[in-house]
Amino acid sequence: LGIRQSMSRKGDPYDNAVAENFFSCLKCECVHLRHFASRAHAMADVFAYIETFYNPVRPHSSIGWRPPDAFARACLSIPPPECDTTRYPAFLSVFSSFLLSTKPGRAHTAWVGDITYIPTGEGWLYCAVVKDLCTKQIVGYSFSDRIDTNLTLAALGMAVRRRKPLPGLIFHSDRGVQYAAYAYRQRLASL
Repeated sequence: LGIRQSMSRKGDPYDNAVAENFFSCLKCECVHLRHFASRAHAMADVFAYIETFYNPVRPHSSIGWRPPDAFARACLSIPPPECDTTRYPAFLSVFSSFLLSTKPGRAHTAWVGDITYIPTGEGWLYCAVVKDLCTKQIVGYSFSDRIDTNLTLAALGMAVRRRKPLPGLIFHSDRGVQYAAYAYRQRLASL
């Protein structure tokens, strides 16, 4: 089976815009509104943001102003599950040619991942996410006080356990060492 890896073009920060968009929402709607005394408090709030607001409630313009969970249910109930990726051809052109050539139009066929940091009274809390390119759902995430490959592997592991990816899934990320690491590439190939 194996998950195919796609990475941003060298020096092109726009290649991973879908994941960056989530972090912008997270920081504006959750993180910047409060001060976290501890990493545990930050983890609890980000968990609540993803599980009780972002996926089930927050509307997204790119999927018809519907929440990702509702859109995913609608996609999965119509065989084959279709997603409108033609509305934003200029936006899609920022992806690597490998990812763009697949024209992800089905749920769970293309995921994107990235890492952000959250300031707390105990130091940085790092958060890695995996987002479905079609449904806009956050399908996996993890937290750590270290920004390493284990952080990204944990987010990928959650996504795989929760969504059971389809054969041929593409995982797109930036060129960070956490995603380029041998252990990460081996894990993708083994799925």
